[in-house]
Amino acid sequence: MFESIIIRNKRNLDARKPIDIGFLAETLIFYQSVKIIADEPVLKQLIYECGHEILLELIENNYLSIEYLDNGLAIQTQNTNLPNERHNPIVYSLPKLSLDVVSPKLFKEYFGKSGKGRRISQRFLKSVNSLSFDPQYLPNEVLIDFTDSNYVEQSIIHLIKQYTPEYPNPDAVKFQLHRDGKSLLVNTNIDFVTLNKFYHARIPPTHSTLSPAYLLSHLFNLKSDIYFCTKFQSEITTDPINADIFNMKYADLLQRQKISEDAIRLFQNFLFEDAKAISEAINSGERTFKDLLQLIKRAKKFQKWLSGKEPDSDLLKEYYKEITADSWVDRLPIKIARWSLFTGIGLAIDMLGGGGLGTASGIAISIGDAFILDSIIGGWKPNQFINNELKKFVN
Repeated sequence: MFESIIIRNKRNLDARKPIDIGFLAETLIFYQSVKIIADEPVLKQLIYECGHEILLELIENNYLSIEYLDNGLAIQTQNTNLPNERHNPIVYSLPKLSLDVVSPKLFKEYFGKSGKGRRISQRFLKSVNSLSFDPQYLPNEVLIDFTDSNYVEQSIIHLIKQYTPEYPNPDAVKFQLHRDGKSLLVNTNIDFVTLNKFYHARIPPTHSTLSPAYLLSHLFNLKSDIYFCTKFQSEITTDPINADIFNMKYADLLQRQKISEDAIRLFQNFLFEDAKAISEAINSGERTFKDLLQLIKRAKKFQKWLSGKEPDSDLLKEYYKEITADSWVDRLPIKIARWSLFTGIGLAIDMLGGGGLGTASGIAISIGDAFILDSIIGGWKPNQFINNELKKFVN
């Protein structure tokens, strides 16, 4: 229980705060290993909101690890708004975004002195890893995803319902992709003018506008979340939108393998109703990461004890009682924390035949998905800590 979790940059309205720093604080209390997949905005936020001394202490004591991603994913569009509009999933990179360029720049800005900024940056770089997307792997993987017309269309309908619940009759939406080499042509009945009228009532046009490319990029980024989850064999921190698409995607693939629906039921909610409002206290500035550090040190004594145990509300209550007793957390309001816990299939891989999942007849499945499904059947539980959910205080 609560061995490791990954946090990634989400599409936040406030570009200065790409991750929920209070949520990061909560994961440090619960999880033995917390890993951030960072880019330049995330590093800047961590430096300024944690403070350089606390950030370095978190990293150097292995309370927190950072993997810096020096390239990114995008849907490149050609012939925009023309009948032959085409979309290509790509990996992009810029030399100015590399870690050895970004780190000294950020610390120089933070201190206002190039000498001290350079020295602290050198110390920081010793404890942070750099990683990159393979320019071929994920684009090829997501192109295989996009051959599954049911997955694509149902995902787009789900996104429309979440982004713009006022859009009329979303279940009648058609969104079909046609492959032309490595390019995609979209055939859809979505009225994007109407769609964005509703969308921009909540989200300003300066942040984003819904388009075929934007909707496809959401699925592309979800693919990268799943990639990191499997690469590091870690739980996912996600939001309700992505959690539902993840569930829909893999439940459908497993059903095609003729595994019963009763066995599949991938996730069920686990509600911990005695959580404390740590995230809210950190985000409001009422408490800082310096306050949190002592709590993390106390929590580390008990986190190994939690390892391997199934989630249980009574167990969590005892854990919380031990680490928060006589601390500032003990005086915070109570709230509800939610996990979407993997509770499905306890099957052996050999039940599916010697070829495993990836070679099942008539199913277009990527190498990555075959690995995920084989891992799930082998016992891996990709639990999800749901962020931005159930934040109401309980009296």
